[in-house]
Amino acid sequence: MSTSPQAPGAPRRPRWLARGVLAALFAASVAAGSGLGALAQGMAQHVPPGGAHEVPARASTARATPTPAASPADGAGPAPLPDWVGPARTNILLLGLDLRPDERRAGLPGRTDVLMVLSVAPAERQVALLSLPRDLAVVVPGVGETKINTAYTYGEVRQPGGGPALAERVVGDLLGLPIDHYAVVDFGGFERLVDLLGGVEIDVPRAIVDDTYPTDDYGTRRLVIPQGVQTMDGATALSYVRTRHVDSDFGRMQRQQQLLLAMRDRALGWPALLRAPQLAQEALAAVRTDLGPGDLLALAKVAQQLPPDGLKTLVLAPPLVQSYTGADGAYLLRLDRARVAPALAGLWPGQPLATRPGAALASTSASN
Repeated sequence: MSTSPQAPGAPRRPRWLARGVLAALFAASVAAGSGLGALAQGMAQHVPPGGAHEVPARASTARATPTPAASPADGAGPAPLPDWVGPARTNILLLGLDLRPDERRAGLPGRTDVLMVLSVAPAERQVALLSLPRDLAVVVPGVGETKINTAYTYGEVRQPGGGPALAERVVGDLLGLPIDHYAVVDFGGFERLVDLLGGVEIDVPRAIVDDTYPTDDYGTRRLVIPQGVQTMDGATALSYVRTRHVDSDFGRMQRQQQLLLAMRDRALGWPALLRAPQLAQEALAAVRTDLGPGDLLALAKVAQQLPPDGLKTLVLAPPLVQSYTGADGAYLLRLDRARVAPALAGLWPGQPLATRPGAALASTSASN
């Protein structure tokens, strides 16, 4: 079992991060429609090409409509969104980066403790969101068996900017499907995205009291979130989907999916972004992605056309995964492929789980 690269003298600490971080922009956009569809339009209309992206976007698959864009001052409303003309199904890897201020200053890459696959089938008006536990055991080329949340780290250590590509390869091998695009966001980016929406309304099913909630300076504090309906700002929302001591990592995943739906609802009632171009710039600056403006606009159109039953979600939790102890005593999870295969077939029909050599160490049969 390999551990992730670590700078000499860096403090050791557990890692926690909201799995809803990246989906805040992309999954909620595709799942909800008009609200973050407006965000995508704001990006295309008000952000200079390449101005906020840290990496070049892959060739856009969207076909622009011939209608000229209308500015908010025109009173004519936004231009129609372009059609998606790419693959019948597109898979986007969403990575939530655990990177604290001192790590950023030291040039450390952090870990992607949030991993989701957003699978979009535009013609079928279907979107699927799969959450992957950070403790899944995978095979990283040149490393061997390790946790899935270190793939990005190893890629960045080998070559700055290479983290997303290695994470795409590892996740694709594990699930047996192609990963077409990626998006990365960190703690601060997540908080900004929630705050740009004016907060989110969450119905907390039971009070949360976490006496050891982690802080940026590697300490802990007491976190208390009362039961009931409340509007959370970015910092509170991050705490809500980041804490796990009240239940488990899998319970946290359920809260993260709840947050996505809350962001979707807020987005649907959020038309003001087109009247505030600076907000669109800030939202795009919070995310690093190889999706181009045309892709974002086309995804927004898919969102607008999504029927009520068009969104499916799945968390890889027991009994779909089984725990075991690695060679160095680390807590690990592996897929129970006999159970995962039909679950994924129901999540995205026509895209079954394939057997890949790279996934061999991270799988087991139901009979084991």
